[in-house]
Order: sequence, then structure tokens, then C-alpha cells
Amino acid sequence: MVCAPLAKFIYQIEHSQHNFKFYWAPFPSNSQPHDGVGLLLRHLLHKHVQKIDPWKGRLLKLDLFFHQTKISIISVYIPPYYSVHYKERDAVFVQLNLWFDKARSNNYHVVILTDFNADEISHSHLPQHHLKILRSLFSRYFTDHQSHISSISGPSPTFYHQNGSSRLDYIWSSPGFPAPGLFSYVESCPMLNDNQFTDHRVLFTAFDFSSCFATLSKARLKQKSEQHTIFLYKNLKEDTWDTFSNEVNSRLELYLATHHPSVSSLSALSLDKLWHALKRSILGGAIDSLPFQHVSNTHHHKYSPELMKLIAINKFLDRLLFKLTTSRTNHPAQISQMINSLPTQLILLKSLLTDYTIPIYSTTPLPAFVKFLRSQKALVSAYLSTQFHQHRVNSIEYYTALRDEHFSSSPGSFISSALSVEHRSIVLNRVLVVIDSKPTLLTEPSDIKQAAIKHFQSVVTPPLIQYSSIDEFPPRWQRAYTPLSDINSSLYNSVMSPILDVEWKNIINSMPNNKASDPSMISYKMLKHLTGEAFNLSLVLANACLIHGDIPADWREALVYPIPKPHKFDAQLKNTRPITLLETVRKCVVKVVTTRLSIILADNQILQGGNFAGLPGGSTDRAEEIKEPGDEEKCSSLRAV
Repeated sequence: MVCAPLAKFIYQIEHSQHNFKFYWAPFPSNSQPHDGVGLLLRHLLHKHVQKIDPWKGRLLKLDLFFHQTKISIISVYIPPYYSVHYKERDAVFVQLNLWFDKARSNNYHVVILTDFNADEISHSHLPQHHLKILRSLFSRYFTDHQSHISSISGPSPTFYHQNGSSRLDYIWSSPGFPAPGLFSYVESCPMLNDNQFTDHRVLFTAFDFSSCFATLSKARLKQKSEQHTIFLYKNLKEDTWDTFSNEVNSRLELYLATHHPSVSSLSALSLDKLWHALKRSILGGAIDSLPFQHVSNTHHHKYSPELMKLIAINKFLDRLLFKLTTSRTNHPAQISQMINSLPTQLILLKSLLTDYTIPIYSTTPLPAFVKFLRSQKALVSAYLSTQFHQHRVNSIEYYTALRDEHFSSSPGSFISSALSVEHRSIVLNRVLVVIDSKPTLLTEPSDIKQAAIKHFQSVVTPPLIQYSSIDEFPPRWQRAYTPLSDINSSLYNSVMSPILDVEWKNIINSMPNNKASDPSMISYKMLKHLTGEAFNLSLVLANACLIHGDIPADWREALVYPIPKPHKFDAQLKNTRPITLLETVRKCVVKVVTTRLSIILADNQILQGGNFAGLPGGSTDRAEEIKEPGDEEKCSSLRAV
């Protein structure tokens, strides 16, 4: 997305190269050809635009509809703070708040690309009325992406003048915005400045809209054949993994040379840029080199091609008979088209039935034609019935042989099959909640999503008493949490020390296979086959997290899947339990810290008695030794563990 006034200029010189769709709201006075606001959308987003709402050349709103998600993109220009503009500024502020209120009441998410001509720091001497738009966004809990993602030094200015600089341009998003912000930065564009088109620098924020595109309705999956991609790792040879590794490195090298040509060291990049480069390269390499399949949330029976053709002929005859015999209004054009297609269907039927001969028929009179169609329909239905029976017999024989094979090769699968273990699942298309003491069934996707978020955020009740410091703890817990005087704090210095190549490789290799992938679809198997520049980048990213004491913004996102408990779902979220998927690279970084900490605790015997469970070198033999029922102290210690 690009906002105006840059939008019109970029569109005129580069729209065909970058495949943009252009939206423009000119200023009514039309004093300058580029006066107004606008937006450029790539065609991937443009096809989701449902409504365009301009307002007096100062605001432009695009409403985008995805399945279960509605997004408003607003481009804003607010004139500078001078007496001649105060009425116009107030009018823009009023209209913007009207759009915010409407978006909230209609479950829209909002992203704003703005030139506010307001800076809290450099304009602090001006009346507070000048900064009310910023105060309003903060009060609505909008996210200022440049400030949210920026380094410790703070967000960079976007406007430079003789007396200093100011941050006049912003990109904000509403709470819970479905496309997470990946990174944000300010870039000088000599081509724009040299043409005397703008004296501002350009503010960039990258959003990941994949979650919006991935949320698809069953109808859309069926009609548009839109599906989810999963990678297939079974029986992959080393040659395939070598191809994957080389492809990832090639993509990473090209990406860094294109987007960060002046960067001499990867460590100079921010956490979000490092993660974006790594994720983009791994996923691109996986799609190009690893086998995958498309799956959807609709089930399709796997029939042979011949049986599918026979089913299609049967449906065709059904539809034609219905249109010819129904009492509803006829559609002559459709009927004529289907009658013209009838010879093709009969030729296809002859190719499937070796003894079949195409009869001679006439479309007039109509009763005779209908009688002919019914005879052909009866023939096809009878043959289809025998083919379905044969298909069932073949399926039974196949799965019986497969279960026999699993008896030796996969005992778990054999037991599940022999016991007819049911793989239970739920479809979260309705939720029963209590609103104002009344049971209410929610069916709207947005309502269901909010109810699920609220439920899982509150499923674990907070402590009844909140403590702000150890000094407020009861005496027993003060003793438990007070640092031990005989433990030297320098023991923990190595916990946050730089990660070496060998340690990082060992941590990645220790992670389990066959686990569900994280929100980015990057699996542990992919990480285990990173080499060269890609492996180095992952190590640089891990060390940057330790150095800065922070993680990329994308890692704060997680996928929560409700799975059913042993009893019935009954549309109640309390009958589900959540599984949370986190980024695999994030979990590798965490394991580095926990592994180091565990070794320190075990080697120095810092945790003793019932204060730990499962440190390196530990054993369950101690539990076997505690057998005397009178040894209360030992038994209570064991229970505490």
C-alpha cells in the first residue's frame, strides 16, 4: 500500500512495472494537479476492494472484504497548524472519528496512512488541540507501527527543515489488526526529492496479509479451488534437501542484494528485517523444491477418473430432465445449450460402456425426448450403482491389506484401526455463550472469533491477590523467592552469551520432527537443513534476540487451535482445550536459554529438595526408594515435586 501525495506520482511513472491499482481523491479547489490523497494497492489486494469512499480531497477510505475479515484502509492528509486551516483540520478530525466509530460497530479492522503535520516532540510548544488526533488514536488503542517497532533511539523523523526535523507521517492500525506488522523504517527517495515533488522522506511498514488470504469459506474453497498448502516430508531423499538448501541460499542472497545492498553486516539489520528475510527465503525455497499438497476444509471422496466421469454424466442428465419437466419458468438459452452438449455426453458414455450403442433420438416431440432421456438416465444409474458397489469392495480389500501391513510396520496405526478409534474434530461455526444472563448462539464468524479470544484469555483465572514486589509476599513465600546469599550471581553470565555455531546446530537438531508447523509454516525439518548464508542468518537473528533482549514482532503472534475434550462439543468453548503454535525459530532460541540455565542449576546444585524436576543428569530412581509409609518428610517432598 502507498498513500498520497506520493501515490499519484509513483503511479504515473511505475504503475505498470509494479502492477498497482490506483485510487485518487482530488482536492476540490484543484489548484495543483497532485493536490489530494490517494492509495496504490497491488492487484492481490485490489480484488478485495468493495467500497471506495473519498472525502473532500483530505481523506480516502477503501473497504476490503476477506472471508471473516473486513479491513478499512484510510489515507489522511491534515493541513499544517495555521489559523487559516483550523476549521478544515477540525472537519477532518470529525469525519475521521465518524469512520472509526462506524468501523468499530461493524467489526472492521483499520489501518491508517497519514500525514498529520503533527509531532508530539517538536510541536510540544503548540496548543494541545493541535495534537488531539494523536491523543484520539492512543485512546482507541491504535498501534503506531514506527514507534512500536523502532529501536531504543526512537522513531526516525520524516520531515527535515532548516531548524531541525519532525515526525509528521505515521502508519497506525487498530487493535487486533489481522495482518501483523513485520518492520517499519524511513527511507530517503532522491528521485522524489529531486523532482521537487515532496520534501518528506518515505515511511515504510511491511504487513503480512497471509492470514487474511488463508481464512477461506467452504463455499469459496469449493467454487474457487482455493486451498491450504502443506509440505510432505515422508521419504524425502538427501538430494531433495540439498536442492532446498541451495534454493534458500540463492533466494536469500538475491533478497539481501536487492533490499539491503548497502548493509555490510547482517547484524546491522533490525530483528524484524532479519526475520522477514529468513522467513521469505525459507518459504520460497520450500515451495520451489519440496513436495507439497493442497488441502481444504472440505472432504472429497477419492473415486477413479472413470467413475467421476460417470457421475458427471448422471448429474448432467438429471439437470436436463429437471429443466425440461419442471413447472418453474423455463430458461430456453440454458436448455438449448444443454441439448447441444448431449451428443458429447453420450459419446463419453460410450467410451465408458464398451457394449453401449448411442441410440437415434429426436428432440421433438418433447414427451418422446423426455422418455428417451429417462431411459438413458436409468441405464447410467444402474451401471453407476454396480460401480459404486465395486468401489466399496475394492476399498475394503485395500484397507484390510493396509491394516495387515501396519501390524508389523506401524503397531500404533494397527491398534487404532482394529479398535476403530475415532479421530474427533470440531467445526467452530457456532458458539453458545451467555449474554445478559441469556444463552445466545453465535453464528457470525466475527462474533465467534471474539468469543473464542475472550474465552481463552480468561480460561485461567488470575490470582486472587496481586503483589507488586517480593516484600508484599507472605513470610513463607518471601523466604522461597529471596535470592540465596551463597549463590554467586556471576554463575548466570553465560546464559546470555553469544551462541556459537556448534551450539546452535545442536539445539536445532535436538528439536522433534513431525510437529505441526508454526504460523509461518516453517518446520523443524526445514531449519535442520539450512546451510551457508541461511544458517548464518538464523544464528545472527538468534544472537540479536539475546543482545537486544527482544524478539521480532511477528514472533508475538501465535495460532490457537481449539480441540475437543473427550465429551461432546455442544457448541461450548468450555468443552475444548487449546493448542498454541509458536514460531519454531523462537522456540529454538528459548531452548538455548533454558538448556544453558538447566546445566548451571544442575552443575552448581542450586535447586535442591522439591524445588526442581527434570534437570540434566536427573533420574526417577529417587521415587522408587521412597517406600516407607511412615517417612512423611520424604513423601511430602515427593508430592511437592
